[in-house]
Amino acid sequence: MSESEKRDEFPLYLNRKASTVVVRENGKIFIKEGGAMTEPQEVKKTPDISELSKSVAAEIAAKPQSAGNGGGKDAAGNIDKIRDLIFGNQMQDYEKRFGRLEERMFKEMTDSKSESKKNFDSLEKYLNKEIEMLKDRISQEQNTRTEAFKELSRQLKDTTRSFEKKIDSMGDQFNESSNDLRQQISDLSLSLRNDVRQKYEEILYAIEQTADELRTNKVDRSALSGLLSEMAMRIANDRT
Repeated sequence: MSESEKRDEFPLYLNRKASTVVVRENGKIFIKEGGAMTEPQEVKKTPDISELSKSVAAEIAAKPQSAGNGGGKDAAGNIDKIRDLIFGNQMQDYEKRFGRLEERMFKEMTDSKSESKKNFDSLEKYLNKEIEMLKDRISQEQNTRTEAFKELSRQLKDTTRSFEKKIDSMGDQFNESSNDLRQQISDLSLSLRNDVRQKYEEILYAIEQTADELRTNKVDRSALSGLLSEMAMRIANDRT
């Protein structure tokens, strides 16, 4: 395959977004937009080179050939003329088409870039809004939990303070009751002690009197026994 044929088969332009493909193959241009190219579309048929060559050769043969530099210039001019006849109009048409394609691709790229930027800005605003809402929600939840913790701590302190007051009150009542009980026991003990001392003194006095009477009157044994029995009964009654 020659180098010119390789150039003819190389894709000239490919737009990924619009799927526009321009292919030059066997002297023909194929343009397809929007998806895969199922069938080649011929833009403009290439003039038959053999016919053009024959017409140009006849025209050259009809003209007299010049010698020297003039002949070389005529040959160069003939070559340019042949090139213009074969490719001139077609290349102009290609350039126009390529220019329109380039403008359209540039416009599509610009629109795509603008739309992408617009979508990105919209997404960024949405994300920022969601983040702010989430931050507010978290802050509100944190404040609510903080207030609940403060309330619970306050209730716990109040309960502890009330419990301590009750304990102190019970301690004071116990101390007061204990002091009263001690005082009652002390008073009762003193009273019993006084009663015992008094009874002891009374009994002692009665015994002394009885002894004096015995010494003076010499009472018989039966009377003494009755007297002692009576004293014993008195002592027993006093104890109960």
